[in-house]
Amino acid sequence: MRRWQLWQGPGGHAFFPDDNHQARSTAIADGYVLTWHCMAKGINPAMRQLYAHLGRGEYHPMVRADGTPYPQDEDDAPVA
Repeated sequence: MRRWQLWQGPGGHAFFPDDNHQARSTAIADGYVLTWHCMAKGINPAMRQLYAHLGRGEYHPMVRADGTPYPQDEDDAPVA
């Protein structure tokens, strides 16, 4: 489970995991401010929460040829 952060600023918004220090540094340097966060296992669950928060409706993730989401986008836990 990771914490995902929404930063908003003059150019729009940025959304990334808490441990992405480079993205955070860039957001701060560009005048963005942290406005919201959520906890999620991967990018797809995080984006579903972000869409709900922003009122954008249902999030539709990228899918493989068989129509299923990429497993690594659903759960970013390390693979043993």
